[in-house]
Amino acid sequence: MYKEGVNPFEIMLNKKVQAITTDGRVFCGEERVYSLETGVQFLNAGLQVIRGDTVAVLGEINLEKEKSIDFDKVKANQLAPIFSNTH
Repeated sequence: MYKEGVNPFEIMLNKKVQAITTDGRVFCGEERVYSLETGVQFLNAGLQVIRGDTVAVLGEINLEKEKSIDFDKVKANQLAPIFSNTH
């Protein structure tokens, strides 16, 4: 939630967050790969530095809800890019 006078990114310090980039990648401490054939795959992405202008969505993760999800059963299309840098 936005608080006046507070940098919105400071609110997310030391919390588990998920970032969705403009090219459709999803990061949450690891990259999540979605497929219609298999469950969600988690790739250890190591240290990733994501430029702010490439972040489409940034949000805090509800840890209780995340624990209740059986990611082996989650199947979905990979997100499409929001825009492309190619002309």
